[in-house]
Amino acid sequence: ILGHRPDTPAEVLRKRYGDCKGMSLLLRTLLKAQGFDARLTDIGTIDIPYRMSEIATLASANHMICSLIYQGKTYYLDATNEYIPLEFIPGSIQGREAMIENGEECIVQTVPILDSSASTDSLYYTCTLSGEQTDRVLQGRATRSWSGDMKEFFLTAYHKNDKSDREEHLLRTLAGNNHNYQVGSVKWIQQEPQQQWAILAGTVINNSAVQIADSEFYIELDLHNDLFDQPIDTLKRIHDYELPLRCRIVRHTELEIPAGYTLVHCPKGIAIHAPQGTLHCSYNKQGEKIIFRKVMEIKEKLIHRNDIVAWNENLRKWADACNEQIILKKQ
Repeated sequence: ILGHRPDTPAEVLRKRYGDCKGMSLLLRTLLKAQGFDARLTDIGTIDIPYRMSEIATLASANHMICSLIYQGKTYYLDATNEYIPLEFIPGSIQGREAMIENGEECIVQTVPILDSSASTDSLYYTCTLSGEQTDRVLQGRATRSWSGDMKEFFLTAYHKNDKSDREEHLLRTLAGNNHNYQVGSVKWIQQEPQQQWAILAGTVINNSAVQIADSEFYIELDLHNDLFDQPIDTLKRIHDYELPLRCRIVRHTELEIPAGYTLVHCPKGIAIHAPQGTLHCSYNKQGEKIIFRKVMEIKEKLIHRNDIVAWNENLRKWADACNEQIILKKQ
């Protein structure tokens, strides 16, 4: 019966757990106790390929949220998402029909679709050349920020770790899969649910990004592995492919050019516009800094079967451009 009837708020508090129905009823009860117009809302997530107005059946709704109507605006509050602020709408319900309680009737509204940049994973490195002349490394600071669904997914994974494993989890977050990194002084700048961004920072030493030949220094600026950048296996695939979520992924590296060094090669970068979104990377000299920036922005998750080969080719071209090295020469 609990598949259809919510637990009472008292029971959710007793168990310290609730599914979408129990959590939504608890949130509605707390808001109404404070005088707000809060209402239970049935909704079908993106897992259901049809809408309530198309097929009028209980099968059209597989989720419950709480809608807050305040000063003429509706806020769609998903109580099963613990780490997102009031204004953000989870991607799983964006664009879906919401059936909001209204006495003996109901109100049907279409939930807004947010821009893909509302869910962002951004990683900034600021670094310099350090070490002995024949054994140079990149040393500096890394700052990683998440918003929207990216914030929810990362903080959920982080808090699911045992407390003893959380520090190691944070170290991997700044180093990726690179075992040549030394990461230290990792700390949260902010991570509260009410804040738009969760921000983590630490110091980083990369021991493998610099190769030296005579007086030339070949430096890799793409310093972290990416999400969703692996090609799709087409050998046995007969169906379309869906990327995990609409989002924006940014990798940004700033390298200070040391005194006595000259930039002798700066790659051109690339910009690819595909039906699914954009793949971009650029290398620019600004004053005495080299700035590398790469962006993957996914605006449409679905890749049709006939478009997968083109998507894989775009990923390859993008990766090749991102893996190019700048060359500094000692004067």
